[in-house]
Amino acid sequence: MLKSLLLGTLVLAPGIFAQTNAGQINGTVTDQQLAALVGVKVTATNLATNVQQTTITSNAGLYALPALEPGAYRVTAELTGFNRLIREPLTVETAKVMEVDLQLTSVFKESPLVI
Repeated sequence: MLKSLLLGTLVLAPGIFAQTNAGQINGTVTDQQLAALVGVKVTATNLATNVQQTTITSNAGLYALPALEPGAYRVTAELTGFNRLIREPLTVETAKVMEVDLQLTSVFKESPLVI
């Protein structure tokens, strides 16, 4: 009986220790035509502590900022040829995933078609 109890405790222990109070911000970064943007630098800055976490979007324009302490954050997205985008305040909650999609606008103005 004691052996079974000890074995059960050891099996469950990793799940107990793996619990965290951190939250996460995920999303997709697109351009004005809703095309996925690759290589966008996305940064989450904790407004209370100034601690930053940075990631780069995937080929599908996806990003994930895991293991964020609960609190208010500023999220910035930057890519050459596009205006920098800032979203704040975003509230990260304990053990929650927040979906924040971002749309960047080109720095180049489209000129009217001249015929």
